[in-house]
Amino acid sequence: QIYNKNLNVSLNYALINKYVVFDSVYSKDGRFELANFKFKETDFYSIQYKGCSSWLPFLIDTGHIFIKADDGSFLSLGEVTGSLENDLFHLYSKNIITPYFKANRSDFDSINKYRGNDSSLFRYYSDLSKKEDVKYLLNQEKFLEQHPGSYVSIMILNEIQDEIPAEKLNSYFNLLSPAILSLFKYKSIANLMFVTQYIYNSITVTNIRICEYGLEELTCKN
Repeated sequence: QIYNKNLNVSLNYALINKYVVFDSVYSKDGRFELANFKFKETDFYSIQYKGCSSWLPFLIDTGHIFIKADDGSFLSLGEVTGSLENDLFHLYSKNIITPYFKANRSDFDSINKYRGNDSSLFRYYSDLSKKEDVKYLLNQEKFLEQHPGSYVSIMILNEIQDEIPAEKLNSYFNLLSPAILSLFKYKSIANLMFVTQYIYNSITVTNIRICEYGLEELTCKN
């Protein structure tokens, strides 16, 4: 539902440096339904309509997904329900990402303010920023441990791969639920880990095939 508008609503998917329109439909009296769209696996998609510069990203999951959004520039603030994976993403964003960036922004402003003017306050806010980084990483790891079967955990692994020791990263990969090991996102990250030799010994690559947009197939065995 997009309030008070009859619009051509498109469902998009991001491929390297471009968006692909998977489906579109005209809304009627502010309501629309994309009933014929079939997706291969859980991933980020977005809805947008012509003339609106913003978009509403969300994680598509099985079942019926309901969307409520404003018809103006605040489309990105719309509400998405019916997707467990999307609910977990918003939980992660609300409890971990948003507080971190809010605190980090404040520290960064203070660092710039006192740079070259007050060395003691500059060091204080620099140390405070580093502590926020450590706290953020610990919260990410805790979320991953609590939700090893979620798409968000794959996102976290992708983000923290350079921040933790290889052995610890390997343990997190082994912690992931078998249900998400077939996802393209997981295979892409795993492939990067193999290529950069972050993960080794416990997993052996037996087959890799690259397609136009990246990793198409990666077969692993323990």
